[in-house]
Amino acid sequence: MKSKCIEFIKKYRYIIIGAAAILAILLLVLLLIPGGDKEEIAVWGEGITENIPEFDGRAEIESGEGYTAAYYENVSGEQVEEYSKKLESVCGIEFSSNKYPRSAVYGDKMIVIHYNVTEMKLSVTVTAINAD
Repeated sequence: MKSKCIEFIKKYRYIIIGAAAILAILLLVLLLIPGGDKEEIAVWGEGITENIPEFDGRAEIESGEGYTAAYYENVSGEQVEEYSKKLESVCGIEFSSNKYPRSAVYGDKMIVIHYNVTEMKLSVTVTAINAD
């Protein structure tokens, strides 16, 4: 039996070594992937952004404790103006400036719009205002 095992190992040693290497790499990758502190998937219109209209477009949304930010690309100045007016109308707010970044207080939150004309990038951030 011992000789059969040794013969098997000799015959398939490269396959065994390859499988062991793949297993070691997989274990290393799994150990390096952060776990435990899983972030929730941010969705506009929930949580801090509830009742705040979403900009029409594909967004990359980031959320943390007390804030949510949405990032958009290929946005025209006209689209930003329309969205700003929509926010003012729906939320009953008035932005503090016609220059960017624009901000307005909405209840216990602050809404900030930043637009980069050159890159045509828009960001909309809603942050909780701490009343200390």
